[in-house]
Amino acid sequence: MELGKELEREGSKVLVISCAADPAIEKLRKAVSIPVIGAGSAAALTALSIGKPVGVMGITDNAPAVVEDLLSSLLVGYKRPDGVTNTTDLLTPQGKQSGIEAAEHLISLGAEAIVFACTGFSTIGLAAVLRESLNIPVIDAVEAEGLFASYLLKKSVPSVSSQAGFL
Repeated sequence: MELGKELEREGSKVLVISCAADPAIEKLRKAVSIPVIGAGSAAALTALSIGKPVGVMGITDNAPAVVEDLLSSLLVGYKRPDGVTNTTDLLTPQGKQSGIEAAEHLISLGAEAIVFACTGFSTIGLAAVLRESLNIPVIDAVEAEGLFASYLLKKSVPSVSSQAGFL
């Protein structure tokens, strides 16, 4: 909360929580007067705009509640890539292959879009790999939250990067 308040005092116009579980987002929204965007809700809302069945990938045993709640009946399944318990596991050839296999599994369940429920997938560039090998939309949570932040900032400031606070 203190970091969010400090970023607001320093002139940030929007805060971005870079975790797909959207931790403490409601508390932070009450603590500051500027918009607060969560990666999980941004990714799920982006998927909702497509309106097709969605498969969710993450590194925990279950999808974040915010993602499940927003996707509701569009959610066809959740998959953690085999052998992956943190994003660095994906940096190995086996980890990357497990990510592809997890996405393929979700497609076999009927997914017509993939949502990342871990911002670490963005860090290792998994979306580009999947977009090359699959013929469906892959929604990266970091890209989704950036899309929402850029929209909010277009009216108020000339330079998005200098006015967003990342937590």
